[in-house]
Amino acid sequence: MSCVGGLAEKAIEGLCIDKAFLGCNSISIESGVTTPNLYESQVKQSVLKSSRETILITDSSKFGHTSMARICPIKDLNRIITDKNLPRHVGEEIKNMGIALDIV
Repeated sequence: MSCVGGLAEKAIEGLCIDKAFLGCNSISIESGVTTPNLYESQVKQSVLKSSRETILITDSSKFGHTSMARICPIKDLNRIITDKNLPRHVGEEIKNMGIALDIV
């Protein structure tokens, strides 16, 4: 269950979030962080705007895929936490963008 739509976005806009931990359905270097749900992307965009630090937590199977609705480009993230199956060249590209990468 989740809360999406204008009411959720308005509530989030009134917050000052120190650290936001986000998940995603897909992520690619070219398309950024994406989801198949338009409303979910809008809520997550509101979270990004209200956050000082944004941390994406996702497993390596989500990399290299793109869904319909863009949440943000990768460069808008501060840190990505993923598993050891992330292809090395993808990890290098992320690090070259200045984004902290934690492999767990």
